[in-house]
Amino acid sequence: MAPSDYDDTPTNVRLSQGGKPKKSVHHTLTSGIPSMLRGVPRRARLGEVDLPDLTDLRDLHALIETTLADTIAELRADGTYSWADIGRALGVTRQSAQMTYGREAK
Repeated sequence: MAPSDYDDTPTNVRLSQGGKPKKSVHHTLTSGIPSMLRGVPRRARLGEVDLPDLTDLRDLHALIETTLADTIAELRADGTYSWADIGRALGVTRQSAQMTYGREAK
């Protein structure tokens, strides 16, 4: 999704392709989680991370991948978004998005 598709109002509303406002999880996902995760390597260097934390990170990675695939499937289900749209949002080609997240990929 292009940055211009997001409205920076406190309600975190973004415009869909049809121009209708939709609630967005964009702000929620981009506010605290990335900065928290970026601090993990530093915490490991300080001895504050151990093997169970590594297992938790692996499980979080799997959850994010599953959530991404499920979200793409839902966005594609009604035909509003093309594979080209999905690819642009992910920073990959249409073909790559479809090969990774299309029906045949499952």
